[in-house]
Amino acid sequence: MKYEIHNSAPVDKDVRAALACVRNLQTHTPQTVEVRRELVDFSDGEAQAAKQAKGCLFLHGESGTGKTTILHQFMTIDMAKAESDGRGKALYVEVPSICDELSFPEAILKAVGDPLAHMGTPAAKMRRVGKSLQEQEYTLLVLDEAQHLIVTSDNKTIYTVADWLKTGLNTWGVSIIFCGKDEILMIPKVNEQIKSRAAGNYHPLRACDWGNKQSRQSYKMILIALDNLLPFETTAGLEQPELAEMIHGATGGLLRPTARIIERAGVLAVRAGLDRLTTETLNMAIAETDRAAVNDNTVSIDAEVGHRRSSKKQKKPSMKTNKEAHRMLATKGGE
Repeated sequence: MKYEIHNSAPVDKDVRAALACVRNLQTHTPQTVEVRRELVDFSDGEAQAAKQAKGCLFLHGESGTGKTTILHQFMTIDMAKAESDGRGKALYVEVPSICDELSFPEAILKAVGDPLAHMGTPAAKMRRVGKSLQEQEYTLLVLDEAQHLIVTSDNKTIYTVADWLKTGLNTWGVSIIFCGKDEILMIPKVNEQIKSRAAGNYHPLRACDWGNKQSRQSYKMILIALDNLLPFETTAGLEQPELAEMIHGATGGLLRPTARIIERAGVLAVRAGLDRLTTETLNMAIAETDRAAVNDNTVSIDAEVGHRRSSKKQKKPSMKTNKEAHRMLATKGGE
């Protein structure tokens, strides 16, 4: 059966708010609740540790497992309460997508409110980072998208930054949470002191494994909760085998894409005047998500290619200038 979807028709704001709650559920699954508890325990314990004994924690997993969402909850609720109670103070920093020895400390300086964050050499910037963190009494540094420390245009960046952070653990008086894709596990491998400071604090977030009975059952429970959050009188039975497997197949069992698809299917169902989600509205939402993913990948590839071309263009003039300078010196020497 085909439904007429009025894409231009506005969705009532109360209905839209109810649909948005679908997205928020991903922070309340058993796995994410347990991880958030680990973050709180870590920050509370580290706030009491001696300045020279600060540790670090790694929160890792593929995109869509809810890492950044957990960090947002942790920062806005848990660390906000900790700061008001005098139990600690955290600084959140998103590592730049194009990370090098200049952009990384600059991102931290911007986060602490330094108006001259863009000025100075890499070493000078890092000295200001340490000074600012101590003066503003931060006890915890949270580095999100930390995989950008690994995937850089300059292979030495990871070693330099890891050494800076090791020094930071020793002298800044802050503990560090690294959050990102699994590539961040390379950081303790290139620096033994960071590895020793982690001391087993590695917390993976994983997608649902459909082949595992317990994992599959947990995913179905999430689908039931999402179904009950939708603003319809009738539930769609998202946990039923056919629908559940279809949604899992489209999302790989990742929480964020699952929530997004169900939210979008809800919008389409409302616009079609339906009283619940249907297989067709779910299929339409999945198709839209697939198209968006293709467009996002194209934009990302174009941006990366553009950056590389730009970098090459910037390097060539400086090489030419150096050659000209040598020729001028040689000429003057000959004179």
